[in-house]
Amino acid sequence: MAKEKKKHPLLKGLLGTAAAGTAAYAGASYYVFRGIFDQNHTLLKVNLEDISAGRQRYAEWFAETGHEELFTEAYDGLKLHAILLRHYPEDHRWFVPVHGYLSSSLDMLGFIYEAHRRGYNVLAPDLRACGLSEGKYTGMGWPEHYDLVTWISKIIQIDPQAEIMLLGASLGGTVVMNTIGDYLPANVKCAVDDSGFSDLREVLLYHIEKLTGLNGEYIMPGLDLLVRQNLHYAMQEVSTKRQLKQSRIPLMIIHGENDTIVPVRMGYDCYYATNAPKELWVVPECGHVQASGQPEYFEKIFAFADRHMDTVKTAEAEALKAE
Repeated sequence: MAKEKKKHPLLKGLLGTAAAGTAAYAGASYYVFRGIFDQNHTLLKVNLEDISAGRQRYAEWFAETGHEELFTEAYDGLKLHAILLRHYPEDHRWFVPVHGYLSSSLDMLGFIYEAHRRGYNVLAPDLRACGLSEGKYTGMGWPEHYDLVTWISKIIQIDPQAEIMLLGASLGGTVVMNTIGDYLPANVKCAVDDSGFSDLREVLLYHIEKLTGLNGEYIMPGLDLLVRQNLHYAMQEVSTKRQLKQSRIPLMIIHGENDTIVPVRMGYDCYYATNAPKELWVVPECGHVQASGQPEYFEKIFAFADRHMDTVKTAEAEALKAE
């Protein structure tokens, strides 16, 4: 009996140490999960000045331009919001700009303006947990790609002859690349990715190590558990490169050579994974989503779209081209 009593303090100590270790690991995992997936508590520092500059520059134009607020329901019941500009009902070309992390559709006003002046109708969605769309967490590009499929269906309901160009910036680029790997209607003619990442797990490891100095591999099992519980998918089952391998939709990939948020090697990874017709523009001396500040940016992306659209351009678009 005496020997048994002596063992109890040691056993209690071991159990206490194990419990403390488990609690510390769970706490660290939740800290990282919240700091990446909850944009209200984000630890990521993303400079979006080059994108959001359009929000200030074109705010007055947008306020004076007629537009509608659209809402639809996501596959999991969340209410999603988008801005609709349909000023060219005789033209069936549609532009869908998808914003990035810590952003909303209003931060894409520069893109919306450039598409509008070229005769495109526009549907600009707010990603889940952004803008006027419901949700607590970003899905980092996977749940959002199902939402984008829903918006594509909405456009086709509005205009069955729609010819759709998708463009995504930053996280939106990954959303677009994930989307074109699914079976889509022939209405989707082309896509542009600007600074999207090629692999969710890889980009998370990159940022965990930058933010905490820890080896991200140790956190990944706990992080994956939290993603499964809160976002209902497993990270190891998500692959943007796999989506690109099975895509049939022409893709233009744009990436800044000096990007420190999504390393330029991920742009190359996306390009080499793509089996559909593709173009790559690596922009010297540009960081994350800074290429849109280049004078030739919009000419390049809409020239790419022109090569894949079937619709005869409107008089307004032809006049613009002649300027």
